[in-house]
Amino acid sequence: MTEHDKRSRWRSFCPQCGRETETFYDNLCESCFRAGLSLLDPDRIAEDVHASVSVCQHCGSFFKGNERTELEVVVEDAVRRAISKTYGPECPVGLMELRIERDEGARSAHVFLRVKAEIKGVPVVESAEFSLLVRRAICVQCSRIAGGYYAAIVQIRADWRTPNEDELEAAAALAYGALGKEEFVSKQQLLKEGLDLYVSSAEVGRRMAKAIVKHMGGTYAESQKLYGRRGGRELYRVTFLVRLPGYTEGDVLELAGKRIAVERIVPDEGLEGIDVETGERYFVPLRDQKRAKRV
Repeated sequence: MTEHDKRSRWRSFCPQCGRETETFYDNLCESCFRAGLSLLDPDRIAEDVHASVSVCQHCGSFFKGNERTELEVVVEDAVRRAISKTYGPECPVGLMELRIERDEGARSAHVFLRVKAEIKGVPVVESAEFSLLVRRAICVQCSRIAGGYYAAIVQIRADWRTPNEDELEAAAALAYGALGKEEFVSKQQLLKEGLDLYVSSAEVGRRMAKAIVKHMGGTYAESQKLYGRRGGRELYRVTFLVRLPGYTEGDVLELAGKRIAVERIVPDEGLEGIDVETGERYFVPLRDQKRAKRV
């Protein structure tokens, strides 16, 4: 037997189990190579998640730093990071199952994982089940709400009258519907002349005002007031004064000797009505409404 034949014969056996094989993985047969693989280290994953994510004890949202996230996303990132650190960033990883059970308000969560990966061409599937602790904190948004923070006020009023309860409820619903994910109302104040909403930014205040006027008619105006400086920059609070139309559906107004029953408010334009004596239809533009008198 030649030296070449001897070397070939030696390479065809696994040095660990002695099984004959044609393919080696790190000088081992596939079976021995698989036996030495471990994709999931629950303790390591749990420590990584605990260090990188917190849950707000007020709103229940999860945060990575100040960025809102989902616990599932953080766990998946921790799994991929752990496998990549052990087997290299080129190792393809797929999450076959990720289920997290957590009671509302509880500091711990139970995780069910099933992961597949390919290591040096060998497909591996592994499952794990473990508990992890989640740090509790107070997010920036809840901290600001608790502290009464606001950057703008939306004042809901009406021309020549006091808005009724139904109008204020409708306007408030439109305002809250304009809130984005990171925006908030820190205070709602009911006054004899209307409703004030203290909101987190001028942008959302402007969006609220536009939404109310678009759906309910009327107008809005904005003004700003300097309230401080930070880092050499002037800080302003903005007030958005929303004025609902002076008349509502069902009102009867007197204009140019005619009594007109209001049937419909046309946002940004005026109102449609009908002469209570002749049945003739009328359109009263905004500019003429100030000359009218409610009957």
